[in-house]
Amino acid sequence: MRKAKNTPVVRQSADVQKHKPIQFRNSDAIYAFKREEIVSVQACNNQVCFYTLANAPAEQKNIISMEFKEVVQILNNLPFMKVHRSWIVNLINVRALLTKGGYTIKTVTNQLIPLSKAYRDQFILAFEQFF
Repeated sequence: MRKAKNTPVVRQSADVQKHKPIQFRNSDAIYAFKREEIVSVQACNNQVCFYTLANAPAEQKNIISMEFKEVVQILNNLPFMKVHRSWIVNLINVRALLTKGGYTIKTVTNQLIPLSKAYRDQFILAFEQFF
């Protein structure tokens, strides 16, 4: 019996999965975001705030009623990374790591996100490897 080859159809399927929007569901709606358009995610009381390239500046956001831990599970892989107990960033959209006066992440939309001590080493390693 011959070994299965990695055909263009299989590779195309993997590419489609990679570019497939990420869906977030709650009782009201289903939201879909492209991976690269999500800049950051913040826990906002009992809701989750999504900051995207489409709704910059950083004051504008999409608010979805769901638990932050659910979003963490959905985005629990690169390029997304939890950087604070209430923040997730997309490494694709990180512009800089500011170290003066504490550690702060600056995004492409000029949003400033705190980097907590608990996640600092892990983030720095991922940031260096990603870029």
